[in-house]
Amino acid sequence: MPEAPVLRQRHGEAFHRELLLGVARRLQQLVRPLDVLVRLDEQHFALITLVEDLHECSSSSFKRLHDGLNLKAFKTSEGFISLKAGIAMLGLDSGALPLGIDELLQRTEALLPDAYASGRIATCRLPALR
Repeated sequence: MPEAPVLRQRHGEAFHRELLLGVARRLQQLVRPLDVLVRLDEQHFALITLVEDLHECSSSSFKRLHDGLNLKAFKTSEGFISLKAGIAMLGLDSGALPLGIDELLQRTEALLPDAYASGRIATCRLPALR
């Protein structure tokens, strides 16, 4: 959510918390029951999901998340707010391990500028190290 700092400055801390809570609730409604949703910082959320076959997993698998964040405004005390959320998807299987969490986050964060610029889900699959 690249506009989060500007909205926070314009509307205040209480609004910012309200917006983050709204985004978290919306995401929680959109993910599958076994998916794990976490907030990384003031602007980023992460979703950890387990799929049977990595090759069957594509950006279209997560279109509902993109549409849920970008096409439907959030109702807040300041009125309805539309966000431009970027979604980056990093796919890996056990062959790409071991990777540290910092490296995973860096690789995923590197995809975000393309996601923001294109308005699409940016994706990358890590090759097996074997």
